[in-house]
Amino acid sequence: MFLIHLIFGLLVAGHGAGFIWGWRPPPVKAHMNSSIELDQKHQLTIKEIIFHDDPQILKKPHNEWNSDDFNFYKNRANVSLSKNGVEIISGEIATYNPLQKGSLQITLLGFTPPAPGTSTPGIRLQASRAPFARPIIWLFHIMILLTFVYFMMTSKMPVIGKTDLNSEYNSNQTR
Repeated sequence: MFLIHLIFGLLVAGHGAGFIWGWRPPPVKAHMNSSIELDQKHQLTIKEIIFHDDPQILKKPHNEWNSDDFNFYKNRANVSLSKNGVEIISGEIATYNPLQKGSLQITLLGFTPPAPGTSTPGIRLQASRAPFARPIIWLFHIMILLTFVYFMMTSKMPVIGKTDLNSEYNSNQTR
């Protein structure tokens, strides 16, 4: 039980450290060939947006889409993130395929309808840095495993054919 509480304390400390040393500016909307200043040091550049489906689908609510309307893997974008003018991460992102390098991650949140006069949709992106994400994920696994082991060690298995009611009934009859 002590180990479970110790791991839980480490998880809480890891989350707190992530809030202090992590980095997550608000999500941004962008179009192709645009650059966005995320903060004073970081700049996000959208090099290319590849959209294979009909852009008109983006004007409909998501609950009205069917599986043929939007391909989550073919619709993607090429982006780069630079810090103080030096590119630190660059590559292709898709809805379920974020771009990662160390603790940095760029996630494609979705697409926006095309701007007036263009045929290519825009994108919504989230850039973040979570330096303690991997250790926290491992701590979650360890805590779940320890909880399972604790449960197995402390649970009592019932004996088939013998219950507390039977033993109480038998003890009352012998008196």
